[in-house]
Amino acid sequence: MKAATRLRLRELVLKPAALLGSLRQLDALDKLVLDNTPASWAVLADVLHTSQDTQLQQRLWRQWQQEIQRGNRNAVEGLCQAVLTYATPTLTRYCLEQGLYPQDEALRALFYFLTEQWEAYEALDFDHRRLQEAYLHAEAPIQQRVMELARRTGRIAWLSQGAVARGPLTVQQLGTREWEVIVSALSAAERWDELWWLAQSAPLSVGWRIVRALPARGWQPRQEAEQALWRGVRSYAEVAEALPIPVPRRMPALDTAESEVVAAAFDQPQIAWSLSKVRDEIAMRHLLDGTGWSYTLPAFTSGREVSAYIEEAMDESWMTIERTSTLAHIVWLPGGRVWATNMFGKSYYFEAQRLEETLKAKRWLRGAPTANARSMDGRYAAIAQDVVVMLDAQEGVVRVLKGHYAPVTCLTFAPDGAWLVSGDQAGYVTVWEVGTGKLLAREALHAGPVRALVTLDTSAPGTADTLVSSASDGLRLSRLPALQGMRPDQYPQETRQGPAYEVLALAAGGDGRSFITADTWGMVRALDAESGEERWRLQHERAVSILLPYPWRDWMISANVGPHPRLKFWQVQDGQVVLELDGPGALTQLSTGWHGRLLVGRTQYDQIVVWGTTLLALPGLPLALTTAHDLDAVQATLDTVKAPQERAWWSFAAALLRWRRRFAIELEKAPATIQVGEFDIELEG
Repeated sequence: MKAATRLRLRELVLKPAALLGSLRQLDALDKLVLDNTPASWAVLADVLHTSQDTQLQQRLWRQWQQEIQRGNRNAVEGLCQAVLTYATPTLTRYCLEQGLYPQDEALRALFYFLTEQWEAYEALDFDHRRLQEAYLHAEAPIQQRVMELARRTGRIAWLSQGAVARGPLTVQQLGTREWEVIVSALSAAERWDELWWLAQSAPLSVGWRIVRALPARGWQPRQEAEQALWRGVRSYAEVAEALPIPVPRRMPALDTAESEVVAAAFDQPQIAWSLSKVRDEIAMRHLLDGTGWSYTLPAFTSGREVSAYIEEAMDESWMTIERTSTLAHIVWLPGGRVWATNMFGKSYYFEAQRLEETLKAKRWLRGAPTANARSMDGRYAAIAQDVVVMLDAQEGVVRVLKGHYAPVTCLTFAPDGAWLVSGDQAGYVTVWEVGTGKLLAREALHAGPVRALVTLDTSAPGTADTLVSSASDGLRLSRLPALQGMRPDQYPQETRQGPAYEVLALAAGGDGRSFITADTWGMVRALDAESGEERWRLQHERAVSILLPYPWRDWMISANVGPHPRLKFWQVQDGQVVLELDGPGALTQLSTGWHGRLLVGRTQYDQIVVWGTTLLALPGLPLALTTAHDLDAVQATLDTVKAPQERAWWSFAAALLRWRRRFAIELEKAPATIQVGEFDIELEG
């Protein structure tokens, strides 16, 4: 059975037509069962998990049990996969009672581990290789459950003796949970030398925990040159009992009345902000030290002096583009490529270091873009107005996606980059296949303009992600790519209060199972995507229109609208506020670069505000990504800090930064990787 056929049958099962709907629903269900392929059983598992029709669920469950009793191996495999994906108690209990398990040994080890069948797991996977292989190929939510269970039960031998990923895996790719388990595993195995090497490459916050975990007596680095460093950082770490939360430094404002800022982007793969004024000059500015240049570029004409200018400016680590010839949107893409669009809908695409040879221009939109997005890996970017224009930066292919009959208001890519989702002013949401540009689904999910979209990676391979959309009529959850609606009553009543209440911004919760809403009542809330339960909330004084993930720290930033905005930095996991800032007038846009060293905002009065957040980002940055500027910022802080604990922390940071910057680590004697069993961690990223 083709994938499109399975998708159509799934839609018939979950969304039967009014005429003969029940008969067609049961017929579609029977066809999926008779197909008896792993992909069809995955669809049936999704139906069993998401359907609101109790009778349908009971019928499907009876059929499933009958197939298992007949010895249908595919039905068994499908049920075990459903247990791994959804962790449904009823299905898990049935599998345990019937002694069911996957045939593949790697999946079986994962199944035994997640269902806590420890004797069976140890008998099958005594060296933990099968669990390591299954973890490598599992989806992010399953990997998270494995990590959480390992931490809760203390069963980390599978990590200390084997791989959580086939490597090498760079230090930059490790998240908070992975670091916690890795440090625990190496500490339990008393592998102090390797922990010490990790401390010199890991983020400073992890290095601080590692140094505090290393034994105070009975061990020291083998290299004599490192022993003085070890004694110093150990003494600092013992005094510094908590990480400091420094207040970001406000830089001089850029007022468009003077500098005429039109559009800007960080040279890292992130959009900074987009403005819409008409000027004819392009400029780059190093925001950390204020240096930069500008050149006149009427209608974005290329020239030798411009090419040389951009080539020289590319050496800077942080830049913005300002006063760009009638530009309304600009984004940097991997490989130094730039995609810019002016107020009249004309796009320019070029390589910054070879502008003359690579400049291409074409008009796809009728005017300035009304929405933009980029994929998580940076390969794809999209802009939209009356149509959606999607660029594949790797292949250099542009696709124009037609299917909206009203201006597009928002865009978002699925976490794995497979789908692009767009919403428009008429309340329609459209799903596009990224690889081909094919329109997969189009539904009127809302009665008014779609305000925001966000996708959650909550599904098993081959099934569906979850889309959250918001408009004046409330929230809507749908399964991608078919836009099949989920339970409408799973959220607190206040999300459906009418025109006085509206969700203005959405963001993913970070665990694949929750999402964040910001609304006109000034509330920021975390909601569980499966149960609809509210996990936590925090309150602003006025409506909140901005939600911005802060990189490397598992934080989010929210900002309220109005004349005196308040920026709150808070932990995604529990909503605990760690820092608050006063904004300069009503903020309309907010952005941060990939490294988090700068926070840039624009007010409704065309004022550009820049905060230096180097010290805020530094504890989460791997040492391989730090620069001489970071060391200078820490040294400047040490000149002013008096509190003993805070001073000890920054002294600890300065010691490791200075050590790395002067290459005191003898790289020929240092391991290129740290093995946690077969789990290779690349120290040089």
